[in-house]
Amino acid sequence: MAFLKDSYGGLLGRLDRQGQPTPPGHKSVVLISRSLWSFSEAYRRYPDPVYQKMAVECLKFLRDHMWDKQRGGYYFMVSRDGRVIDSTKQLNPMSYVMEGLAEYALAFHDNQVAREALDLFEVIDQHAHDNQYGGYHIAFTADWQWIKDYKDGPNAAGSFGRKSYDWHLGLAEAFATLYDVTGDSRVRGRLEELLDIFVNKIVDAEIGYGRYYFSDDWRVADRDGDSKQSEYGLDLEASWLLVEAAERVGRGQDPKIRHASLALVDHALRDGFDKGHGGVYNNGPAAGPAGDKNMEWWQQMEALVALLNA
Repeated sequence: MAFLKDSYGGLLGRLDRQGQPTPPGHKSVVLISRSLWSFSEAYRRYPDPVYQKMAVECLKFLRDHMWDKQRGGYYFMVSRDGRVIDSTKQLNPMSYVMEGLAEYALAFHDNQVAREALDLFEVIDQHAHDNQYGGYHIAFTADWQWIKDYKDGPNAAGSFGRKSYDWHLGLAEAFATLYDVTGDSRVRGRLEELLDIFVNKIVDAEIGYGRYYFSDDWRVADRDGDSKQSEYGLDLEASWLLVEAAERVGRGQDPKIRHASLALVDHALRDGFDKGHGGVYNNGPAAGPAGDKNMEWWQQMEALVALLNA
C-alpha cells in the first residue's frame, strides 16, 4: 500500500502508477491508525523528526474526523475530505486505534494521548465485553447497538455474530501495549482474560492451530468448514504475540502459553511451509498438508518474527 500526504489531511491509501490518488480516496480507520502506530514505533527506534511529523498528522486526522466525541469510539470509514461514510464501530479496527494511540504515547511521552487510548478501552469494555462468557462482540452501530449478524468489513465477512480468533488477537495486542503505557489494572485483567481464552478455547495445542469462529460461550461455531482451516500466517502471528503479551503481565514462562506458542509454529512448519523453495502457504486443513499453496507477503513477515521467537 502506498501513502501520500493529502491536502485534506491524513493519508491516502491508493495511488496509480504515476503516483496520483485513485478515486474516490476514502480513508479507513485501519489505514490511519496503523500508520499512526508505524510512524510512532519507527520514531522510538530511529528518532527522525519526519516520523514524528507523520505520526502527528495521523493523530490529528483521527481526532478531527474519525473519533466520535459524544459516544466514544471511532468510525470505520470517511471520505477523502473527512465526511463519515461508514459509521460502524468495529473492534478490530478500533484495536488498531488503541495500539496506535498507546504507541504514540510511548514514543512522545504524551499523557493526553495515553488517556485517549484508555478512554477507548473503557468505552469498548463497557459496550462490547461479554460479561457472561468473556471476550468481546465484534461490531456495533454508531450508537453502540450490537450488530449480531455482522457480515461486512475486512477480516469479518461471514462472522454472522460469531466471536473470532483474528479480532481477539488484535485486542490482545492492543491491550498489551496499552498496559505497557498505563499500568492500568483493568487493562491487565482483560488481557489476562484473553490469554486464558486463547490457551483454553481458541488454540488447539494438540494439532497446533487456532480455531476461527465461536459462539458466545466459546464453543466452536463452524460453518461450511470455516473453523476447521488453519490460517498459517495468523497462527504464526499468534505464536509470538501471545508470548509477548504474556511477558507484559509476568506470564512469559506460563507453560500453557509456551506450549500453545510452539505448537502453532510446529504445525505451520510441518504442513504450511514450502520445504523446497521456502515460504509459508496461505492455509490448509486443521490437520494435513496445505490446501491453498499461494503465498502472500504478510505470512512471510509473521514467520520471521515467529521463528525468532520460537
